[in-house]
Amino acid sequence: MEVKDLVFVVADASLERAEMKQQYQIRSKLLDSIRKNTITKEDLDLLSNDLEDYTFKDALTGNTICDRVIFLFKILQDVKPSTVINVQDLENKLAEATLQKYDNNVQELTREMETIWKEIKRLKPGTYSESCFLTQLFCSFETTLNESFERTVETLKDMWILEDLKSTIPFVIQTGCTKYVNLVGANKWNVTSANDTKIIALTTALNIHK
Repeated sequence: MEVKDLVFVVADASLERAEMKQQYQIRSKLLDSIRKNTITKEDLDLLSNDLEDYTFKDALTGNTICDRVIFLFKILQDVKPSTVINVQDLENKLAEATLQKYDNNVQELTREMETIWKEIKRLKPGTYSESCFLTQLFCSFETTLNESFERTVETLKDMWILEDLKSTIPFVIQTGCTKYVNLVGANKWNVTSANDTKIIALTTALNIHK
């Protein structure tokens, strides 16, 4: 499909500026329509940080003008409607992550959680902090049934709560994965805690009596 520029016919030498004015009006209406239907205030605030990317000074009037074509492109590129949905889905995946969903493999769990977190940061920078990620990481670690790993997680969490400078995301992940690998190597990973063993035994007994 061939796209042609709209022609605004006038009888004086201001033809070029008249055409430009009409184009700006059309762009404004298009932008306003998209903005009202798809863009949240938070997204608009993020776009305002890149103001210099889509504004320029009119050489004749000296006024600052928004190039709405570039602005529209940034909207479609950075905060398109699907992005909001995708980010929410990714955040839900982090919130619902458990060791059981990854076959009790700490390395697979942390690898996937890191990948999801990086994707959230790419889609909406600044909206999911390191603290939020660590909170979800500890929640997922705490779904373990291994008593030794559980003690390690408690120690790591205490360090984080006390704002120990070593308690960074890489440190927590590396420590958790190292503990997991050592337990697997010693054939102690699939050993459940005493409390979990009692719960399993009681559940089994109740099912037998039913």
